[in-house]
Parts: sequence; structure tokens; C-alpha cells
Amino acid sequence: MKWYIKVLMFVFSGLTTMACSDMNDLHDKYLEQGETIYLAKFDSVKLYPGRYRARVDYWVTDPKAKKCVIEWNMGASSKTVDITNTTGETPNSFYLEELDETTISFDFRTYTEVMEYPSLKTNVTTTIYGDRYLSTLLNTNVSSYSFSPITQELTLYWSSNYEGTIAYLIKYTNINGEEQELRIDVNSEKKAVLPDFPEFGSFTYATVYLPAEGAIDEFATPFSEPFSTAAEGEKPWALTANMTVPQEAATWTTWQDADTYMKQFKYDYVEHPEGNNASKNSPSDIGSHIEFVNDAARGKYVFKLTAHAEANEDGSIKCLDDAMNAGNNQDRQVNQFSPQTGAGNHDVCGNYGETVIYDWYMKIPADFKPINERNHLFYFIPKEDGGERSGNAVIALNAYGDDKDGKNARFQIIHNGQTKAGGNNAKLVDNLKMDDFRNEWVHITIEVLYSYQGTLKVKMERVSDGKVIVDYSKTNVELWRENCIDMRAYFGIRRWFKGKIKDNFKGMFPTTGIETESVYLDGIRIFEKNQNNDNPVAVKP
Repeated sequence: MKWYIKVLMFVFSGLTTMACSDMNDLHDKYLEQGETIYLAKFDSVKLYPGRYRARVDYWVTDPKAKKCVIEWNMGASSKTVDITNTTGETPNSFYLEELDETTISFDFRTYTEVMEYPSLKTNVTTTIYGDRYLSTLLNTNVSSYSFSPITQELTLYWSSNYEGTIAYLIKYTNINGEEQELRIDVNSEKKAVLPDFPEFGSFTYATVYLPAEGAIDEFATPFSEPFSTAAEGEKPWALTANMTVPQEAATWTTWQDADTYMKQFKYDYVEHPEGNNASKNSPSDIGSHIEFVNDAARGKYVFKLTAHAEANEDGSIKCLDDAMNAGNNQDRQVNQFSPQTGAGNHDVCGNYGETVIYDWYMKIPADFKPINERNHLFYFIPKEDGGERSGNAVIALNAYGDDKDGKNARFQIIHNGQTKAGGNNAKLVDNLKMDDFRNEWVHITIEVLYSYQGTLKVKMERVSDGKVIVDYSKTNVELWRENCIDMRAYFGIRRWFKGKIKDNFKGMFPTTGIETESVYLDGIRIFEKNQNNDNPVAVKP
């Protein structure tokens, strides 16, 4: 038995020796090869595609990493670039050029300066763009456009902002004969504005695309054929009246001086206390109803029109323009000027079928107080054959307050149509808070298509900062009257007492809170399109 145990121990010892020898042989092979060293791969890598190229942004912090080998197309294509360490969040970059237009998978490995110790690979896939992508792009279309004779701008609207569109390129020749090329970024309004554009000009345009977010190259469609803004038989805009206050106004001493100057532009200082046979209770001449003041903001002289209203302590009239004594039965006061009307003056009035723009600057004082009665600072009204004024104002810009103290002081845009159904004292806009433009110059533009199915556009913009107070438009508005020949505009102050001096106030001062108020005016212009000035006639509905 003992000999049997000895034999087993001998055999087991031999087997153990053989097993240990085989294991050592396995380790010895790798020990003889030495230690394998891998550089750190990129901490992060991003690809940004372009036109047959890509930009590589990378982050790497291994100080031994000096080279990068990039392989693609299953290793058939490669490039080696120098790399440097990055710090913080800012990457370093290099470009891969002359790539095929397709989706490509890139492998990145870092190396030492002498191309040793390759890192594990980093794989990133992206799509490269080229002529095939460009051939799929659509140029947009122009859906509508409008020309402003005031700013000499063409405003156009695109039919659609196609997916991927980032901008539009527009070429045209401006009013000075200079070639222009604009880049207009895409916007939700699908709108582009071309400055200094000739009214009957033309332009070409292209649509610019970005194929993917972060792409490094843009793609633009070919430019369109010339797009003309001239329509067959269309007449251009005409500036028919342009009046401002000259420097010489500083020497004027009477209202007749102002009236004589206005007549050069086919205006009249038409309705005012001086011309309405004011009595001794009304102030007179320059400095009372019409003044010419040097305004710092405008940098020039401007008109200042004032309507006077002041009571004595006993409630009698101390001063009330147009209603100076107990025997006067007026229900309103006026201080305003207007374009002339009648034969030879149709070009400064509105006629049926014309589009007319009234453009001017206005300022109300900081303490201007409206009352809850009509207080028109601008309006236009029909003139029948022979010059007679007919009916209420068709459109009026009205200053209004909810009570005699001027509560909730605001401007209104009021419309009166041919009939009650066509609009009677309709407040188209009733919320233009006066506090938004007290003691501020406001640029006002009112555009009217004179018709029974007319169009009205009103824009008020604060000059100091460009803030738009209102930008209102309405179509199919009744903007004509049956017996009307001319539509005449008035600028200034026309306000009502809310009753007649004799009948309602028994010759005493009105109890509506009316006070002396002023308004400043400048740069009054009238533009007309599709003029109908030769021999306008009344047009029935």
C-alpha cells in the first residue's frame, strides 16, 4: 500500500510542475514584448458638415498627444494632422477637405509626435453636402409688395420660408443708380425692405439655405429673373403738397403772413379766430392763434396753433375763440389750415378712385387735456360741387377724455360713412394712450383709397425712439359720399363745446372743462396715386 501512495505522489508532482511551466511560458511571451502604452483618445470631438468638407472641433488633454490620424471609407482614405492640447471649454479645430457628398463614418486616433502609442479610436458620423443637395433647393416667390413714396422703400413679402432657409439675397439698382446687394435674414413676417428703391424698378433674389444645424457652409439658389414693380398703365406717386415752416417765419407779425406763405403750396389758413371776425375778447395776431416756434427736437421752426378758452370767476366768458359774447351761439371753435379746394386744386384734395397719403409731424404739450367731446386734430370731410362742406368728417383723429378732467386721455380714429350702415361715429381705434406721446413728436401717416369700398391705413410712430403707437389697416371701408367732388383734409384744432353758447349755456362759459390748448405741426405732405384731378365728378354708390 505504501508503494502505491508514493507512486501517486510522484505522478501528481510531475503534473503540477508541467502546468506551472506552461503558465510561465504564456506570460513570458508578453513580458518579452514589453509594456503596451495607449495615448488618451479625444476627450470629445464634434463634426460640422459643409460643402464637400467638414470642420472638426476636438478637445484633448493628454500632453503626449501631438498627431491625429483620421480614417474613413473603411480605411481607404486617411489624413494626418497636428493637434494641440485644449484648455477649458474652447475646442481646437481642423478641416477635412475634398470629401464626397455622402454620409461618412470617421475614425480618429491620437499619436505622439513620432507617431507612437495610438489611442483607442473615436468614431463620428456626419453627412457631407454638395451639388446634389443644391439641386434640390427651391427659390421662394414674391407674394406681394408695396412702395412707399414717403420713405422711398419697397416692402415685399415672400410666399413661404422653406425649411432650412436662413436668408435672402436681393440685387437692385437704387434711386441714385448704384448697384445694391442686400442680405435679409429670414423672419416670421416673411418680409424684406429695400431702401432707396425706384418706384418702378426691378430686383432679383436668391434663397439661402443652411443644410443642417451648425453647418459651416451656406447654399444659395440661382438668382431669379428680374421682378418688375411696374404695372402696365400704372401712374406713379406724385407729391402734390409739401409745406414746412421756413426760417423767415421768425420775422412774421400777422396771420396774413402765414396765410400768404401757405398759399404757395395751395394751403389756406382757412378757419381760425382771426379770419372768423373775432371780437375784442379774443387774442389777436402772431403769438395768439398761430405761432412759429424754433423747436429743438426738430431743429427748425414749426407751427404752433392755439385755441383759447378761459372763464371768469363768475362763470362768464373771459376768452373763448369763436364764441366771444353772450349773443354768439357757436357750438365749437376752430384753428386750422387746409389744402385749397375746387378747380385747379383737385391735386391737393382726395378724389374718387385715388389713393392719397397724408403725412405730417405733430406734437401735443405735456399738459394737453382733452374733454369728453369731439376734439379733432386732423380730419377730412367731403366738399360738394361749389365747395360746400357736407356732413361729418369721414375720418378723424380725435383727442378724447372720459370726463371734463380728461380722464383716460387718448386718441381715437373715428369713421363716419355715407349711411348709418356704412359707419356712424364708429371708433375704429379707441386706445391710443396720450401718455405714450405727450411732449413727443409723432410721425403720422394716413393712407386712403377713396371709394365706397375703400382702404384705410393709419400709422403713428414716436420720433424719439421709433416706437409705433399704432399701425392700423382696414379694407372695404365706406370712404366716399354721394355728392362729393373733393375730399379736403384739415390740420389743427376743431373742438366742440358740447352745446351752444346761447341755447345751452345761456351765454356763460361752457361747463365741460374746456381749457386753452395748443398743438404743434410740421412737415405736412400729400401724395397721390392714380390721380383723378382733371375733371372729377360726383360718383354715386
